[in-house]
Amino acid sequence: MARASKIADDVVQAFQEARFANVLVYHGGTAEGLANANRVIKSQPDCIRSKEVRTALCDHATKCQACVSQVLSRYKVEKAKLFWIANVVHVANATWAVVAAMAQCKHVSSISLEPVIQLNGAKAMRELSSTAASATAKVTWGVQQIGAPNVWAKGYSGQKVVVGSIDTGVLYTHEALKGKWRQDHGWYDPKTFSRLPYDKKGHGTHTMGTILGSNGIGVAPNASYIACLGCRDDVCLADDLLACAQFMLCPTNATGGDVNCTLHPHVINNSWGGRGDYSWFDTSLAAWRAAGIVPVFPIGNDGPSCGSASNPGNSPQVIGVGATGNANILTASDVLASFSSRGGFNGRIKPDITAPGYYVWSSVISSNSSYEFWAGTSLAAPHVTGSIALLLSMNLSSTYSDVYNRLMSTADTATLTPSRQNCDWILDTQYPNNNYGFGRVNVSRAISAKTNSVVRVAVAALPDF
Repeated sequence: MARASKIADDVVQAFQEARFANVLVYHGGTAEGLANANRVIKSQPDCIRSKEVRTALCDHATKCQACVSQVLSRYKVEKAKLFWIANVVHVANATWAVVAAMAQCKHVSSISLEPVIQLNGAKAMRELSSTAASATAKVTWGVQQIGAPNVWAKGYSGQKVVVGSIDTGVLYTHEALKGKWRQDHGWYDPKTFSRLPYDKKGHGTHTMGTILGSNGIGVAPNASYIACLGCRDDVCLADDLLACAQFMLCPTNATGGDVNCTLHPHVINNSWGGRGDYSWFDTSLAAWRAAGIVPVFPIGNDGPSCGSASNPGNSPQVIGVGATGNANILTASDVLASFSSRGGFNGRIKPDITAPGYYVWSSVISSNSSYEFWAGTSLAAPHVTGSIALLLSMNLSSTYSDVYNRLMSTADTATLTPSRQNCDWILDTQYPNNNYGFGRVNVSRAISAKTNSVVRVAVAALPDF
Protein backbone atom coordinates (compact mmCIF):
# COMPACT_ATOMS: atom_id res chain seq x y z
CA MET A 1 0.00 0.00 0.00
CA ALA A 2 1.83 3.09 -1.24
CA ARG A 3 1.31 6.10 0.98
CA ALA A 4 1.20 9.77 -0.02
CA SER A 5 2.68 12.19 2.51
CA LYS A 6 -0.68 13.90 2.90
CA ILE A 7 -2.35 10.77 4.28
CA ALA A 8 -2.24 10.55 8.08
CA ASP A 9 -0.94 7.50 9.93
CA ASP A 10 -4.37 6.74 11.39
CA VAL A 11 -5.80 6.41 7.88
CA VAL A 12 -3.04 4.03 6.80
CA GLN A 13 -3.59 1.92 9.89
CA ALA A 14 -7.35 1.88 9.35
CA PHE A 15 -6.91 0.45 5.85
CA GLN A 16 -4.61 -2.25 7.18
CA GLU A 17 -7.55 -3.43 9.27
CA ALA A 18 -10.54 -2.73 6.99
CA ARG A 19 -11.51 -1.99 3.39
CA PHE A 20 -13.33 1.28 4.11
CA ALA A 21 -12.85 4.32 6.32
CA ASN A 22 -14.57 7.61 7.09
CA VAL A 23 -12.13 10.44 6.39
CA LEU A 24 -11.87 14.22 6.46
CA VAL A 25 -10.05 15.86 3.56
CA TYR A 26 -8.47 19.19 4.51
CA HIS A 27 -7.67 21.95 2.02
CA GLY A 28 -5.33 24.91 1.97
CA GLY A 29 -4.61 27.56 -0.65
CA THR A 30 -5.36 31.25 -1.06
CA ALA A 31 -8.94 32.54 -1.22
CA GLU A 32 -9.54 35.46 -3.52
CA GLY A 33 -11.67 38.10 -1.87
CA LEU A 34 -11.33 36.70 1.67
CA ALA A 35 -9.19 39.58 2.88
CA ASN A 36 -11.69 42.03 1.39
CA ALA A 37 -14.53 40.25 3.19
CA ASN A 38 -12.68 40.70 6.47
CA ARG A 39 -12.55 44.44 5.84
CA VAL A 40 -16.20 44.69 4.80
CA ILE A 41 -17.75 42.76 7.70
CA LYS A 42 -16.29 45.06 10.34
CA SER A 43 -18.59 47.89 9.25
CA GLN A 44 -21.70 45.80 8.66
CA PRO A 45 -24.50 44.69 10.99
CA ASP A 46 -24.40 41.04 12.08
CA CYS A 47 -27.04 39.85 9.60
CA ILE A 48 -25.01 41.25 6.68
CA ARG A 49 -21.69 40.13 8.13
CA SER A 50 -22.78 36.49 8.32
CA LYS A 51 -23.75 36.56 4.65
CA GLU A 52 -20.40 38.11 3.70
CA VAL A 53 -18.57 35.46 5.70
CA ARG A 54 -20.54 32.66 4.07
CA THR A 55 -19.97 34.07 0.57
CA ALA A 56 -16.22 34.35 1.12
CA LEU A 57 -15.92 30.85 2.56
CA CYS A 58 -18.14 29.31 -0.13
CA ASP A 59 -16.13 30.93 -2.93
CA HIS A 60 -12.91 29.72 -1.35
CA ALA A 61 -14.15 26.16 -0.81
CA THR A 62 -15.60 25.87 -4.33
CA LYS A 63 -12.21 26.62 -5.87
CA CYS A 64 -10.17 24.49 -3.49
CA GLN A 65 -12.48 21.47 -3.48
CA ALA A 66 -12.98 21.22 -7.26
CA CYS A 67 -10.34 18.53 -7.72
CA VAL A 68 -11.68 16.35 -4.89
CA SER A 69 -15.19 16.77 -6.29
CA GLN A 70 -13.94 15.41 -9.62
CA VAL A 71 -12.32 12.44 -7.87
CA LEU A 72 -15.54 11.66 -6.03
CA SER A 73 -17.49 11.83 -9.27
CA ARG A 74 -15.00 9.63 -11.11
CA TYR A 75 -15.18 6.94 -8.43
CA LYS A 76 -18.96 7.34 -8.10
CA VAL A 77 -18.73 8.09 -4.38
CA GLU A 78 -22.20 8.77 -3.03
CA LYS A 79 -21.56 9.42 0.67
CA ALA A 80 -19.56 12.64 0.63
CA LYS A 81 -20.23 16.09 2.09
CA LEU A 82 -18.46 19.31 1.14
CA PHE A 83 -18.26 21.82 4.00
CA TRP A 84 -17.58 25.41 3.04
CA ILE A 85 -17.28 26.65 6.63
CA ALA A 86 -14.08 24.67 7.24
CA ASN A 87 -12.97 23.95 3.65
CA VAL A 88 -13.20 20.25 4.49
CA VAL A 89 -14.70 17.30 2.62
CA HIS A 90 -16.13 14.37 4.58
CA VAL A 91 -16.12 11.02 2.78
CA ALA A 92 -17.92 8.06 4.34
CA ASN A 93 -16.83 4.50 3.51
CA ALA A 94 -13.94 5.71 1.38
CA THR A 95 -11.73 3.12 -0.29
CA TRP A 96 -7.94 3.34 -0.38
CA ALA A 97 -8.09 4.11 -4.10
CA VAL A 98 -10.33 7.13 -3.46
CA VAL A 99 -8.12 8.36 -0.61
CA ALA A 100 -4.96 7.99 -2.68
CA ALA A 101 -6.55 9.84 -5.61
CA MET A 102 -7.74 12.72 -3.42
CA ALA A 103 -4.26 13.03 -1.93
CA GLN A 104 -2.96 13.90 -5.41
CA CYS A 105 -5.10 17.05 -5.55
CA LYS A 106 -3.01 20.21 -5.30
CA HIS A 107 -5.14 22.01 -2.71
CA VAL A 108 -5.49 19.01 -0.41
CA SER A 109 -3.25 19.57 2.60
CA SER A 110 -4.00 16.39 4.58
CA ILE A 111 -6.39 13.47 4.97
CA SER A 112 -7.21 11.96 8.37
CA LEU A 113 -9.83 9.76 9.97
CA GLU A 114 -13.06 11.47 10.94
CA PRO A 115 -12.83 12.53 14.60
CA VAL A 116 -15.39 10.96 16.94
CA ILE A 117 -16.01 13.38 19.81
CA GLN A 118 -17.54 12.63 23.16
CA LEU A 119 -20.57 14.52 24.35
CA ASN A 120 -19.42 16.48 27.39
CA GLY A 121 -21.55 14.13 29.42
CA ALA A 122 -23.64 14.79 32.46
CA LYS A 123 -24.40 12.67 35.45
CA ALA A 124 -28.02 12.24 36.45
CA MET A 125 -27.76 12.75 40.19
CA ARG A 126 -31.29 12.36 41.41
CA GLU A 127 -34.70 12.22 39.80
CA LEU A 128 -37.59 13.90 41.56
CA SER A 129 -41.20 13.84 40.45
CA SER A 130 -42.60 16.51 38.20
CA THR A 131 -45.29 17.02 40.81
CA ALA A 132 -42.67 18.09 43.35
CA ALA A 133 -41.12 20.46 40.82
CA SER A 134 -44.43 22.08 40.00
CA ALA A 135 -45.42 22.35 43.65
CA THR A 136 -42.30 24.21 44.72
CA ALA A 137 -42.28 26.50 41.66
CA LYS A 138 -39.19 28.27 42.94
CA VAL A 139 -36.14 29.50 41.10
CA THR A 140 -33.36 26.91 41.08
CA TRP A 141 -30.33 27.53 43.26
CA GLY A 142 -27.96 28.09 40.34
CA VAL A 143 -30.20 30.65 38.65
CA GLN A 144 -30.58 32.39 42.02
CA GLN A 145 -26.87 32.32 42.80
CA ILE A 146 -25.80 34.05 39.59
CA GLY A 147 -28.31 36.87 40.22
CA ALA A 148 -30.71 36.29 37.32
CA PRO A 149 -33.89 37.26 39.27
CA ASN A 150 -32.37 40.70 39.97
CA VAL A 151 -31.89 41.17 36.22
CA TRP A 152 -35.47 40.11 35.50
CA ALA A 153 -36.63 42.76 37.95
CA LYS A 154 -34.86 45.37 35.79
CA GLY A 155 -36.90 44.26 32.78
CA TYR A 156 -34.32 42.04 31.05
CA SER A 157 -35.26 38.39 30.65
CA GLY A 158 -33.87 37.44 27.23
CA GLN A 159 -36.50 39.10 25.07
CA LYS A 160 -35.57 39.41 21.36
CA VAL A 161 -32.52 37.15 21.87
CA VAL A 162 -32.10 33.92 19.91
CA VAL A 163 -29.97 31.17 21.43
CA GLY A 164 -28.44 28.41 19.33
CA SER A 165 -27.81 24.90 20.63
CA ILE A 166 -25.53 22.19 19.24
CA ASP A 167 -26.37 19.19 21.37
CA THR A 168 -28.55 16.06 21.31
CA GLY A 169 -31.63 17.99 20.20
CA VAL A 170 -34.55 19.35 22.23
CA LEU A 171 -37.89 18.02 23.44
CA TYR A 172 -39.68 21.10 22.19
CA THR A 173 -43.02 20.07 23.72
CA HIS A 174 -41.71 20.06 27.30
CA GLU A 175 -43.78 22.34 29.52
CA ALA A 176 -40.74 24.44 30.45
CA LEU A 177 -39.75 24.93 26.79
CA LYS A 178 -43.12 25.07 25.06
CA GLY A 179 -43.49 28.06 22.75
CA LYS A 180 -39.79 29.00 22.90
CA TRP A 181 -38.62 27.22 19.75
CA ARG A 182 -38.32 29.60 16.80
CA GLN A 183 -39.89 27.53 14.04
CA ASP A 184 -38.63 29.68 11.15
CA HIS A 185 -35.27 28.12 10.17
CA GLY A 186 -35.05 26.80 13.71
CA TRP A 187 -34.13 23.11 13.52
CA TYR A 188 -31.71 20.93 11.59
CA ASP A 189 -30.83 17.25 11.85
CA PRO A 190 -28.02 16.62 9.32
CA LYS A 191 -28.78 12.89 9.10
CA THR A 192 -32.57 12.43 9.14
CA PHE A 193 -33.75 15.92 8.14
CA SER A 194 -36.65 15.52 10.55
CA ARG A 195 -39.23 18.28 10.35
CA LEU A 196 -39.58 18.77 14.11
CA PRO A 197 -37.01 18.85 16.94
CA TYR A 198 -36.51 15.73 19.02
CA ASP A 199 -34.09 14.50 21.67
CA LYS A 200 -33.42 10.79 22.28
CA LYS A 201 -30.59 11.34 24.78
CA GLY A 202 -31.97 14.21 26.87
CA HIS A 203 -28.85 16.29 27.26
CA GLY A 204 -29.94 19.08 24.91
CA THR A 205 -33.32 19.32 26.62
CA HIS A 206 -31.63 19.71 30.01
CA THR A 207 -29.21 22.40 28.84
CA MET A 208 -31.93 24.33 27.03
CA GLY A 209 -34.02 24.30 30.19
CA THR A 210 -31.20 25.95 32.13
CA ILE A 211 -30.72 28.57 29.43
CA LEU A 212 -34.32 29.69 28.97
CA GLY A 213 -36.77 27.31 30.61
CA SER A 214 -39.88 28.42 32.48
CA ASN A 215 -40.91 27.29 35.98
CA GLY A 216 -37.82 28.79 37.58
CA ILE A 217 -35.23 26.59 35.84
CA GLY A 218 -33.97 29.02 33.16
CA VAL A 219 -31.70 32.04 33.31
CA ALA A 220 -33.32 33.89 30.36
CA PRO A 221 -36.93 32.66 30.24
CA ASN A 222 -38.08 35.07 27.51
CA ALA A 223 -35.39 34.16 24.98
CA SER A 224 -36.12 31.87 22.04
CA TYR A 225 -33.95 29.13 20.57
CA ILE A 226 -32.93 27.24 17.45
CA ALA A 227 -31.18 23.88 17.61
CA CYS A 228 -29.07 21.49 15.56
CA LEU A 229 -28.54 17.83 16.36
CA GLY A 230 -24.77 17.49 16.50
CA CYS A 231 -24.55 14.63 18.99
CA ARG A 232 -26.23 11.23 18.89
CA ASP A 233 -26.19 9.11 22.03
CA ASP A 234 -22.84 9.83 23.71
CA VAL A 235 -20.82 10.71 20.61
CA CYS A 236 -20.66 13.62 18.21
CA LEU A 237 -19.36 13.02 14.69
CA ALA A 238 -17.31 15.68 12.95
CA ASP A 239 -19.57 15.78 9.89
CA ASP A 240 -22.62 16.47 12.06
CA LEU A 241 -20.79 19.19 14.00
CA LEU A 242 -19.59 20.90 10.82
CA ALA A 243 -23.10 20.73 9.35
CA CYS A 244 -24.40 22.32 12.55
CA ALA A 245 -21.69 24.99 12.43
CA GLN A 246 -22.88 25.97 8.94
CA PHE A 247 -26.52 25.92 10.05
CA MET A 248 -25.78 28.24 12.97
CA LEU A 249 -23.94 30.75 10.80
CA CYS A 250 -26.62 30.72 8.11
CA PRO A 251 -29.76 28.78 9.11
CA THR A 252 -31.70 26.68 6.62
CA ASN A 253 -35.04 24.93 6.65
CA ALA A 254 -35.25 21.39 8.05
CA THR A 255 -34.11 19.81 4.79
CA GLY A 256 -31.07 22.05 4.39
CA GLY A 257 -32.53 24.46 1.82
CA ASP A 258 -33.59 28.10 1.77
CA VAL A 259 -30.46 29.53 3.41
CA ASN A 260 -31.13 32.72 5.40
CA CYS A 261 -28.09 34.23 7.11
CA THR A 262 -30.16 36.97 8.74
CA LEU A 263 -31.69 34.40 11.08
CA HIS A 264 -28.51 33.25 12.85
CA PRO A 265 -28.55 33.11 16.67
CA HIS A 266 -26.85 35.68 18.89
CA VAL A 267 -25.11 33.13 21.13
CA ILE A 268 -24.45 29.39 20.68
CA ASN A 269 -24.34 26.88 23.53
CA ASN A 270 -22.21 23.83 22.74
CA SER A 271 -22.12 20.65 24.84
CA TRP A 272 -19.25 18.76 23.23
CA GLY A 273 -15.47 18.64 23.24
CA GLY A 274 -12.47 16.67 24.40
CA ARG A 275 -8.71 16.41 24.50
CA GLY A 276 -6.66 16.41 21.33
CA ASP A 277 -6.52 18.35 18.09
CA TYR A 278 -9.66 20.29 17.23
CA SER A 279 -8.08 22.57 14.64
CA TRP A 280 -10.60 21.25 12.09
CA PHE A 281 -13.22 23.38 13.88
CA ASP A 282 -11.12 26.57 14.17
CA THR A 283 -12.47 28.16 10.99
CA SER A 284 -16.03 27.55 12.18
CA LEU A 285 -15.28 29.39 15.42
CA ALA A 286 -13.65 32.23 13.50
CA ALA A 287 -16.64 32.44 11.15
CA TRP A 288 -19.08 32.63 14.07
CA ARG A 289 -17.03 35.32 15.75
CA ALA A 290 -16.64 37.29 12.53
CA ALA A 291 -20.43 37.25 12.17
CA GLY A 292 -20.90 38.60 15.69
CA ILE A 293 -22.00 35.32 17.30
CA VAL A 294 -20.83 34.46 20.84
CA PRO A 295 -19.68 30.80 21.20
CA VAL A 296 -19.88 29.13 24.64
CA PHE A 297 -18.31 25.73 25.45
CA PRO A 298 -17.85 23.62 28.60
CA ILE A 299 -14.25 23.23 29.71
CA GLY A 300 -14.63 19.49 30.31
CA ASN A 301 -15.12 16.99 33.13
CA ASP A 302 -11.55 15.66 33.37
CA GLY A 303 -10.46 17.46 36.57
CA PRO A 304 -8.89 17.88 39.00
CA SER A 305 -5.52 17.71 37.21
CA CYS A 306 -3.93 20.82 35.74
CA GLY A 307 -3.85 20.95 31.94
CA SER A 308 -7.04 18.90 31.63
CA ALA A 309 -9.12 21.58 29.85
CA SER A 310 -10.83 20.28 26.72
CA ASN A 311 -11.13 21.72 23.23
CA PRO A 312 -12.77 23.76 21.77
CA GLY A 313 -13.47 25.20 25.26
CA ASN A 314 -9.73 25.80 25.55
CA SER A 315 -9.72 27.98 22.42
CA PRO A 316 -9.12 31.75 22.79
CA GLN A 317 -12.03 32.25 20.37
CA VAL A 318 -14.68 31.00 22.81
CA ILE A 319 -15.94 31.44 26.36
CA GLY A 320 -14.89 28.26 28.17
CA VAL A 321 -16.90 27.47 31.30
CA GLY A 322 -15.95 25.46 34.40
CA ALA A 323 -18.29 24.20 37.12
CA THR A 324 -18.84 25.03 40.78
CA GLY A 325 -20.77 22.96 43.30
CA ASN A 326 -20.43 20.17 45.80
CA ALA A 327 -21.76 16.63 45.61
CA ASN A 328 -22.72 16.72 49.27
CA ILE A 329 -24.61 20.01 49.26
CA LEU A 330 -27.95 20.52 47.54
CA THR A 331 -27.66 24.30 47.84
CA ALA A 332 -25.47 27.10 46.59
CA SER A 333 -21.82 26.12 46.90
CA ASP A 334 -18.95 28.24 45.66
CA VAL A 335 -16.29 25.55 45.57
CA LEU A 336 -14.85 24.32 42.29
CA ALA A 337 -16.43 21.01 41.31
CA SER A 338 -13.92 18.18 41.58
CA PHE A 339 -14.59 17.05 38.01
CA SER A 340 -14.21 20.53 36.47
CA SER A 341 -11.21 20.55 34.12
CA ARG A 342 -8.32 22.89 34.85
CA GLY A 343 -6.34 24.94 32.39
CA GLY A 344 -2.68 25.72 31.98
CA PHE A 345 -1.65 25.71 28.31
CA ASN A 346 0.71 28.11 26.50
CA GLY A 347 0.09 30.82 29.10
CA ARG A 348 -3.62 30.94 28.28
CA ILE A 349 -6.10 31.26 31.16
CA LYS A 350 -8.86 28.66 30.98
CA PRO A 351 -11.63 28.30 31.92
CA ASP A 352 -12.65 31.90 31.32
CA ILE A 353 -15.34 31.73 33.99
CA THR A 354 -17.23 29.23 36.15
CA ALA A 355 -20.92 28.67 36.92
CA PRO A 356 -23.09 26.31 38.97
CA GLY A 357 -22.64 22.77 37.67
CA TYR A 358 -23.74 20.49 40.50
CA TYR A 359 -27.34 19.58 41.29
CA VAL A 360 -28.56 21.48 38.24
CA TRP A 361 -32.35 21.01 38.14
CA SER A 362 -33.76 21.15 34.63
CA SER A 363 -36.05 19.62 32.01
CA VAL A 364 -35.60 16.03 30.82
CA ILE A 365 -37.23 13.82 28.18
CA SER A 366 -39.02 11.26 30.39
CA SER A 367 -42.20 13.25 29.85
CA ASN A 368 -43.30 16.79 29.07
CA SER A 369 -43.29 17.56 32.79
CA SER A 370 -40.19 15.70 34.05
CA TYR A 371 -37.12 17.24 35.67
CA GLU A 372 -33.84 15.90 37.06
CA PHE A 373 -30.70 17.01 38.86
CA TRP A 374 -27.64 16.62 36.64
CA ALA A 375 -23.98 17.61 37.03
CA GLY A 376 -21.16 18.57 34.67
CA THR A 377 -19.44 21.53 33.05
CA SER A 378 -21.90 21.13 30.18
CA LEU A 379 -24.61 21.95 32.75
CA ALA A 380 -22.60 24.95 34.00
CA ALA A 381 -22.11 26.46 30.54
CA PRO A 382 -25.86 27.07 29.98
CA HIS A 383 -25.87 29.40 33.01
CA VAL A 384 -23.31 31.54 31.17
CA THR A 385 -25.18 31.27 27.87
CA GLY A 386 -28.35 32.39 29.62
CA SER A 387 -26.47 35.25 31.25
CA ILE A 388 -25.27 36.39 27.83
CA ALA A 389 -28.89 36.31 26.61
CA LEU A 390 -29.82 38.60 29.52
CA LEU A 391 -27.02 41.02 28.65
CA LEU A 392 -28.06 41.04 25.00
CA SER A 393 -31.69 41.69 25.92
CA MET A 394 -30.42 44.90 27.53
CA ASN A 395 -28.42 45.79 24.41
CA LEU A 396 -28.84 43.57 21.37
CA SER A 397 -25.97 45.30 19.57
CA SER A 398 -23.40 44.30 22.21
CA THR A 399 -20.29 42.69 20.74
CA TYR A 400 -18.38 39.64 21.92
CA SER A 401 -15.91 41.98 23.60
CA ASP A 402 -18.71 43.88 25.35
CA VAL A 403 -20.21 40.68 26.72
CA TYR A 404 -16.84 39.20 27.65
CA ASN A 405 -15.70 42.34 29.47
CA ARG A 406 -18.89 42.61 31.48
CA LEU A 407 -18.94 38.97 32.54
CA MET A 408 -15.27 38.64 33.39
CA SER A 409 -14.82 41.97 35.16
CA THR A 410 -17.81 41.38 37.43
CA ALA A 411 -17.38 37.68 38.25
CA ASP A 412 -17.57 36.82 41.95
CA THR A 413 -14.31 35.84 43.63
CA ALA A 414 -14.72 36.74 47.31
CA THR A 415 -17.17 33.89 47.95
CA LEU A 416 -15.10 31.22 46.19
CA THR A 417 -13.21 28.52 48.07
CA PRO A 418 -9.66 28.15 46.69
CA SER A 419 -7.69 24.95 47.22
CA ARG A 420 -4.34 26.65 46.59
CA GLN A 421 -3.87 24.52 43.49
CA ASN A 422 -1.11 25.85 41.25
CA CYS A 423 -1.86 25.37 37.54
CA ASP A 424 0.69 26.83 35.14
CA TRP A 425 2.34 28.75 38.01
CA ILE A 426 -0.86 30.56 38.96
CA LEU A 427 -2.37 29.88 42.37
CA ASP A 428 -6.15 29.75 42.53
CA THR A 429 -6.04 32.44 45.21
CA GLN A 430 -5.37 35.06 42.55
CA TYR A 431 -7.63 35.93 39.62
CA PRO A 432 -7.85 35.06 36.83
CA ASN A 433 -6.53 31.53 37.37
CA ASN A 434 -6.73 28.17 35.64
CA ASN A 435 -9.30 26.76 38.07
CA TYR A 436 -12.06 29.38 38.31
CA GLY A 437 -10.98 31.65 35.46
CA PHE A 438 -12.04 35.19 36.33
CA GLY A 439 -14.43 33.82 38.95
CA ARG A 440 -18.03 32.59 39.17
CA VAL A 441 -20.50 34.38 36.90
CA ASN A 442 -22.70 37.08 38.48
CA VAL A 443 -25.05 38.41 35.81
CA SER A 444 -26.66 40.83 38.26
CA ARG A 445 -23.34 42.64 38.65
CA ALA A 446 -22.60 42.30 34.93
CA ILE A 447 -25.83 44.04 33.93
CA SER A 448 -24.94 47.01 36.12
CA ALA A 449 -21.25 47.15 35.23
CA LYS A 450 -19.51 50.19 33.89
CA THR A 451 -18.62 49.56 30.27
CA ASN A 452 -15.05 50.86 30.68
CA SER A 453 -13.97 47.68 32.48
CA VAL A 454 -11.68 45.84 30.07
CA VAL A 455 -10.03 42.42 30.22
CA ARG A 456 -8.10 40.57 27.54
CA VAL A 457 -10.18 39.32 24.61
CA ALA A 458 -8.98 37.26 21.65
CA VAL A 459 -9.58 39.10 18.38
CA ALA A 460 -11.65 37.15 15.87
CA ALA A 461 -10.51 37.05 12.26
CA LEU A 462 -11.09 34.63 9.44
CA PRO A 463 -7.88 32.73 8.73
CA ASP A 464 -5.96 33.87 5.66
CA PHE A 465 -5.64 30.51 3.89
